[in-house]
Amino acid sequence: MAEASGLTQGIEEYVEAIWRVAGTGRAATKDLAQHLKVAPPSVTGMLKRLGALGLIEHSPYGKVSLSAKGRRLASTLIRRHRLSERLLTDMLGLPWEKAHAEACRFEHLITGEVERHLAARLGKIDTCPHGHPLDISAADESFPLSEARRASPVRVMAIADESPELLCYLSGLGIVPGARLRVVGKEPFADGPVLIEVAGKPRALGRQTAEKIRVMLKNDPRQRAKEASRR
Repeated sequence: MAEASGLTQGIEEYVEAIWRVAGTGRAATKDLAQHLKVAPPSVTGMLKRLGALGLIEHSPYGKVSLSAKGRRLASTLIRRHRLSERLLTDMLGLPWEKAHAEACRFEHLITGEVERHLAARLGKIDTCPHGHPLDISAADESFPLSEARRASPVRVMAIADESPELLCYLSGLGIVPGARLRVVGKEPFADGPVLIEVAGKPRALGRQTAEKIRVMLKNDPRQRAKEASRR
């Protein structure tokens, strides 16, 4: 995509990073530097280029947000990234914990024509392997597992953190998109674990880990309608 549009891969990566860090909000330079694992001065220099291209808008206190043009580009990049993850996992059999890093390379090579063919071959797929929608503007009505009430039956919708270590850990417990869990209880205090049952087995998850697991109530009519639309 970068070569065909005249944009460099570096510019595309920054646009995607701003979306991942802030969505439709504002991103601080230090947060972008941390996300991209680069020095803050490098971020400052690239933001000037993005501004000159009309991809970002500067906000008070040094923060930036994507312009309408930038959001369109981010939408395309993230869709291609998540389609790439599906290609790697569904068609090539790559483990889901490795898909994100590999898709970061693939997404910049996909053209509009390849994207259309890939989507057609994958069929009725509207999320990446980690549960995130292909369309970043899609409504997200899920909530963190850490906020689920005791005795609530829930279904896992997405894993917010795609780090390989966490994905390996969760998949080993059977906690993947589509899995059904039941919240048994919560230990007191903000850092107390969340107690759940997965396939009838009791598990204890740290509160920070539970915050990264997006769920919906098992009997939520919105979820049933979404599942029916996929059939």
